[in-house]
Amino acid sequence: MEARKVEPTLSFTNETPARLYGVPLDCRVQVAPMGVSFADANTGTAVGARGTVLHTDNGGATWTRQNSRTNTDLWGVSFVDAQTGTMVGGYGSILRTTTGGGLSAE
Repeated sequence: MEARKVEPTLSFTNETPARLYGVPLDCRVQVAPMGVSFADANTGTAVGARGTVLHTDNGGATWTRQNSRTNTDLWGVSFVDAQTGTMVGGYGSILRTTTGGGLSAE
């Protein structure tokens, strides 16, 4: 089977919830995620402008906002498993977690 790259498709308005891969996000977001990483079929994280961090643990059926403690744009995210991840962004920002949510700045 040939691997297929799937780009996230996002749509945002003030009247409707954000959508990721065509699935409504369970929070109101007015900035578009710039990076998405899924550690497994269920656990994913999306990052974006002004420190946006969104998390799903049900394959994208619902998403919740996490506190990144930064207002810096986050451009990329990579999780090696459901707990261990790194997010990078503007001004050399590097955020790491080993708990799947609590972030530490580097």
